[in-house]
Amino acid sequence: MTSKTKGTIPKILCTLGPASMNKHVISRLEDLGVALFRINMSHTKIEDLEETIAFIQARTNVPICLDSEGAQVRSGKLENGEVIVSEHASLEVVSSPIVGNEKQFSLYPEYIVDELEVGDFISVDFNSVLLQVVETTHGSFR
Repeated sequence: MTSKTKGTIPKILCTLGPASMNKHVISRLEDLGVALFRINMSHTKIEDLEETIAFIQARTNVPICLDSEGAQVRSGKLENGEVIVSEHASLEVVSSPIVGNEKQFSLYPEYIVDELEVGDFISVDFNSVLLQVVETTHGSFR
């Protein structure tokens, strides 16, 4: 322990998400000394933000911060929680929310599908899979 940290109490930052966004968990975390609640915008829709903040503030006085790293594009729900993609496979990516499989899946935010152009590359799962857009229509691409 250095002289700079001697006698200081560590601060606890806690991310609230779907599994912890309830009165019991928020209250218990406050009792345990959480100093700051974090909302991860990668997993919170912007249209739900005001309601999420109000929900937390109605249950605690612990300050809230937003992690705005939410610019990452996410896939929609997937059958069995994952999809196995074969090399050189053709996939359709759609803007409307669907439960994805090895042939078709959706992206969030939905508007992103119409922003892509033929030739664009999409890195999936932090470079585990690399997709290239070869065809586009309104609301989907291949």
